[in-house]
Amino acid sequence: MDKKEWEAMLYQVNLTIDKRNRLALLSESNNHLYLDFKSQILYYYLKSKSINPEPPILGTEQGLEDLLNYLRGQPKESLQKFVKEKKLIDKLTQLSSTECEGHHDKEVVNSQYCSALF
Repeated sequence: MDKKEWEAMLYQVNLTIDKRNRLALLSESNNHLYLDFKSQILYYYLKSKSINPEPPILGTEQGLEDLLNYLRGQPKESLQKFVKEKKLIDKLTQLSSTECEGHHDKEVVNSQYCSALF
């Protein structure tokens, strides 16, 4: 990818990356809530090119929705391989015990966001 294409790609996905993730990184109290922006940028770029990429496993509502949509589109064999290789059950179990913003009930627990799980 050349510089011009890279700049176009960054411009294209800049608005789709969760702004709260960027704000969480700026806060010194949230340094432990590291989020992998490279994976998000590449994911949204590939998605914009109509490629069904493997989504990063994020603790945001949009991240979980992207993961669910990806899993729904996989054949059974690929799904089983993905769940096993990514240790998806363990990651989702860990995520469910992490304090995070609950969009479903419009309440924020301790003003913290879930961390990325890789």
